[in-house]
Amino acid sequence: NFVDLSSQLLVVSIVLAKWITPRGDYESIHILYATCSILMMVKLLEYFRGFESFAKLVGVLIQNAKDMVEFLVVLLVLIFFFAIAFMMLYNFPFDVEARRLKARASSSGDDGGTDDDGTGYESIGDSLMTTFLMVLGEFDADTFQSTISPNFTLWLFIAFNMAVVLVCLNAVIALLGDSYSSVMERSEAVYCRETAELIVEYLDTMPVSSRIEVERDSAWVHVLDPWSKHEGDEDSTDESQTTENSAAVHELKQSHLALESKVDKLTAILERIESKLSAK
Repeated sequence: NFVDLSSQLLVVSIVLAKWITPRGDYESIHILYATCSILMMVKLLEYFRGFESFAKLVGVLIQNAKDMVEFLVVLLVLIFFFAIAFMMLYNFPFDVEARRLKARASSSGDDGGTDDDGTGYESIGDSLMTTFLMVLGEFDADTFQSTISPNFTLWLFIAFNMAVVLVCLNAVIALLGDSYSSVMERSEAVYCRETAELIVEYLDTMPVSSRIEVERDSAWVHVLDPWSKHEGDEDSTDESQTTENSAAVHELKQSHLALESKVDKLTAILERIESKLSAK
């Protein structure tokens, strides 16, 4: 599959890159190392599907990833436009006023934890990263004084936390809970499906002759069903068996009566024949 092919190609690429890359320039090689490590992790998680307990967990993770696509799109849209809004508030063309506000912020003894400007909103990339870290709880409210409108920035920060942290994150918790419940309701089917997919992947790697031999040996499957599973059905089984026996006995009685009538008729005919023969 894609993971197997990608990991194998990456190994070949790493070997080639070590020969081609100039000495001392190992950035691309280490990027390939990191990518290959992630792919191998995904492959290891795929093998976990062969165990019943892990198969359910892997099924939950896959279902969560599918259900979160729409949520992630909405979350990225919110982060993107809030990041632009914060960047517009931090970056304004009035240099004198900006220096005055920055001096007021620095007088508190905190430079904001960033480089030159101490805001983290110097570019769209920095703004996206800073806004994303704000979702995780990493922010510095003192830098609001460096904006063109500290009060509006504060209200925008509150609105962002209300929209993302309170509303969206609680919604995703409920969404993931529904995904978990749906997978657990069909856990047996999920385990069978994951195991079947793993078997198919394994068969695809086998030679054709070996695969045909396995398919021939597995043409018939014998299932042993323990009687203990049906102990609760004994009463219903006995009732149905009694009904079937009564019907069979009734049919036998009817057949017996029909045979008796036929025997009587044949006996009468034989007696008439014997009487005629004796008369002659």
